[in-house]
Amino acid sequence: MKGSPERFEESGVTRRTFLRGLGLGSAGGAIATLLPKTTASAATTTTFKHVWRLSHEGEQACTACRRHSRHRYFRLPLYAKHGRAHHGCNCDVVRQLLSVRKWNKFFVRRDGTLRRRWDTRWTTR
Repeated sequence: MKGSPERFEESGVTRRTFLRGLGLGSAGGAIATLLPKTTASAATTTTFKHVWRLSHEGEQACTACRRHSRHRYFRLPLYAKHGRAHHGCNCDVVRQLLSVRKWNKFFVRRDGTLRRRWDTRWTTR
């Protein structure tokens, strides 16, 4: 027979050791659900935020567009669209990831209000 006691004991595992191992495994799982969350949950927090920039990649761009887009970060795509170097600029608005630490440094003022844009040529004090 497939489930006969002789075959079960031939594998080197007795019924008692099998049930003991099963009990320890389920007890470990129960304890793991009761423990508070640790750093594993902290690792899943967002470490990057989106910013928008003007990109002239693959296009003929004037010097003003190249210099302007090199240094500017915008908090929203609307601000990027309205923050072009000159009238008639056709640079694309592209999304980029920025660390939360840098995002806060660039866009959050000391009084807690938010800036629309940041230029890296500005000092960060």
